Amino acid sequence: MHVWNRHYCFHESLLYLRDSISSWLDGNMLASLALLRPFLELSVLHIYRHVTADKNGHEKHLEWVHGKKNKPNFHAMVDLSIEHMAAAEFCNTERLNLLKESLKKAFKSLCAYNHSPQLDESISTMNKGNLSISAESVLFYLAVASSVLRQVIFLFVLAYPTSLFPVDKYRKWGVSPPVGLYFDEYNYAAIREFLGAENIETLKLQLENCDDVVDLMSFYNSCEDLPEETLNELWADFCEQTKMQMNTGITDRKARILLSKAVIRALNWGSSYTEKDIEGRMNNDTLESLMASWSKLKDW
Repeated sequence: MHVWNRHYCFHESLLYLRDSISSWLDGNMLASLALLRPFLELSVLHIYRHVTADKNGHEKHLEWVHGKKNKPNFHAMVDLSIEHMAAAEFCNTERLNLLKESLKKAFKSLCAYNHSPQLDESISTMNKGNLSISAESVLFYLAVASSVLRQVIFLFVLAYPTSLFPVDKYRKWGVSPPVGLYFDEYNYAAIREFLGAENIETLKLQLENCDDVVDLMSFYNSCEDLPEETLNELWADFCEQTKMQMNTGITDRKARILLSKAVIRALNWGSSYTEKDIEGRMNNDTLESLMASWSKLKDW
């Protein structure tokens, strides 16, 4: 099992979110709502995997990714995820329960658009027909998507509390910082803008004493700032390793950071979909099997 597949659920969830928004922009209300359910489920599955990983790492999760084991039901994943979060003990219990209930209710509601919606859930009912879309359905998607996304981001913040405490990674480690441990000003800006300054400050006050935050901030502060000469050498090495020697001459700090982020995210995304037996799966066996089934089923 490939260890890099541990990020598969996160990257796959973004695919569903992107296609959900694209469908909404195209006026396909039903598809846009139907795609929110797998986005929500994959997001929670990623968090569940992250916070429940045991001494064997992500072995159980990888068994599911490769079809060798079933995943827990959604409600259980929500409960277990929050139960295992180190940040949970520092948060308001009432708000945590509200987070759990809102995720479960959202999942139940979204299931209607993947299964059999009742009359009052039908998009055709909301559109008052099946030939056009209504302002009501457009706004309905916005309200649902915004609520779901907001609760998912709250969940991610609790799972990765250092996301609220941005640091200057470039000054400490150049363009090759510890992956997935710290946020910088660019990552942090998106969370701050979406959740709002008041929510951010409330969460910071609650989570600043969380063990994950204290330990990682302590390690960060123990590392010395790198001199400019070393930063330039690290940039040159990065460009060589990633076959981007044409960018070696870039000296602007922001340009280096953003370019390295793009490369690292692309590598992370690609590696999440790798399979050991990829060559064996690139043959015609699957297609031939489908065609054989079709030949039996096409006629009465």
